[in-house]
Amino acid sequence: MTNVTPGAGNYPPLGVGTIVGDSFRLFFSRFSVFFLLAFVPTMVVDLLLWLIVGPVAIVFADNPQALAEFLSTPEIVLVYALPFIGYSFAMALIVLAAYDARVNNQARVGAYFAVA
Repeated sequence: MTNVTPGAGNYPPLGVGTIVGDSFRLFFSRFSVFFLLAFVPTMVVDLLLWLIVGPVAIVFADNPQALAEFLSTPEIVLVYALPFIGYSFAMALIVLAAYDARVNNQARVGAYFAVA
């Protein structure tokens, strides 16, 4: 019969400190890769949102009616969809990079974009 007692076998004890420590170690070991993978998609999304909402936001300050009109336009779908899609894409990139870092594979940024 197999021993299923916690801590039995060759496994290190699993605790919050171990998980957080390993996460930070992974993050800082490849900080430039993680920064690039998070920064680029986020900035693209933010730039697109600024192009859509930025000029309209100036009008909202003095004209609440303009806000009501904007909320009834098709662009509002983009305002909600772009961050969801962009940040999900960034998260996929980071997960792929974290997996490679965890198994000590070299970072393959181009492959991450292709897969994500």
